[in-house]
Amino acid sequence: MSTAQAELDAMDELQRASNASSGAMSADERAAMEMQAAMDAERAERAAKAAASAPATSTASDKPQPLSLSVRTSLLSEFRNSSGVLQAFEVCHGQTTFGVLCGALSRMPGVEFPDHDPHSWFRRPSRFTFHGQLYEVSIPHENIRVCPVNLGVALIEMEEVLEFVRHNVLRTRASRYTVR
Repeated sequence: MSTAQAELDAMDELQRASNASSGAMSADERAAMEMQAAMDAERAERAAKAAASAPATSTASDKPQPLSLSVRTSLLSEFRNSSGVLQAFEVCHGQTTFGVLCGALSRMPGVEFPDHDPHSWFRRPSRFTFHGQLYEVSIPHENIRVCPVNLGVALIEMEEVLEFVRHNVLRTRASRYTVR
């Protein structure tokens, strides 16, 4: 996907958000939808740039880079490398619990928690596999972090995990606090 195509997609998404907002939505809901559309467009553009610059045979960066905070909201923080590829993300304190996040991830197609007993609680940290890569869910400070076990390595597949969490964990939690 080219950068121009990503920008066109972003404009389309903003227009859809604007069109959808005419009706019974409050100004806060419209603003939240527009901000979400802008963030989605930015992610799509970064992923397109990363895919264009990455070699076709490898989805991981060549050498690990230190975590660099790229986006921080009240819901989550994203850590990306210099090419814009997602290295890790953290769900902010109070948005969900460790067990809820791991439980949601365990329902994601392609995700397996190989050491988890389905009749017990998730251990901290917990490891899972996705597209042949090993990831870890941990709580290094107050926030819940999801990242590859080789910290600092950037994987394109992380975008799928982030989108799943955004749409299946954070959206439902955030809607409880939305003013109606």
